[in-house]
Amino acid sequence: MARLNKKTFKHKKLVAALIVLLVLAAGYWVYGQVTTYGNKRDFQQARQTINVIHQSIISEIGEPDNSTNDSDCSRSYQELTGYGEITCNIETSLIYPVQSKGEAQGKIDSIQKIINRDSESLRPSKPIQTAIETTGVVTKNYYGVQNFYKYRGLQCTSKYVYNTPDDTFLKLKHVGEPLYIVIGCTGPAKKQYYPLNQ
Repeated sequence: MARLNKKTFKHKKLVAALIVLLVLAAGYWVYGQVTTYGNKRDFQQARQTINVIHQSIISEIGEPDNSTNDSDCSRSYQELTGYGEITCNIETSLIYPVQSKGEAQGKIDSIQKIINRDSESLRPSKPIQTAIETTGVVTKNYYGVQNFYKYRGLQCTSKYVYNTPDDTFLKLKHVGEPLYIVIGCTGPAKKQYYPLNQ
């Protein structure tokens, strides 16, 4: 009888251990699904915020000469461990022809006001700047200003570049100096949400 009880006890112990393992595995799976959903939602909501800003810029500042919306993901390559973590990037780029630094500054001020108004979810991670700064890079001057934000787990930016055509792939259709604007967010991704090659 004692031997039977020992067998029953061992059997119950094994069943209890299996149940605990199944519960842990299910919990880990659910946690992974929830964090992946939350991460994907962050990118989707950031994309919506950027789209709203883009539309407001067009309706209030006017049609740019050229613009694009990009969403892509890439993997960093790690020499020892193979392919690394996935990072996704979403952004909108616009280019306007301007006739002077003063006109460029006016557009930057207006666009920055739109960003501040239309993006309650973008939290500045540094003080907001609007004045065009001149920075020497190698043999030429770089004119621009950049602001930094946080959106949940994503790093975001609004960048303005004046009269530095090498910094953009967008081309002007009209006469003037280029004012290039990029508004975007980037961050680590749980999955490849966008094609690696678009």
